[in-house]
Amino acid sequence: TKEEANGFCANSVVTGNNVIHQTGTVSFNHKLKELGYNSIEVNLSEFMKSGGGIHCLTNILEYL
Repeated sequence: TKEEANGFCANSVVTGNNVIHQTGTVSFNHKLKELGYNSIEVNLSEFMKSGGGIHCLTNILEYL
């Protein structure tokens, strides 16, 4: 939805059964719960002013 796009939902971080995302996207939160994911909402309003989402704050470590 437009609300989800403006809330940077596509920029969420998934780890296991948890999805970490920006607060304020009620429809996205409900969809995650319906799909069996744990929704972890974080207030990133100050960071989002610069145009970044939660995935921009992560450093993905991959074991090869």
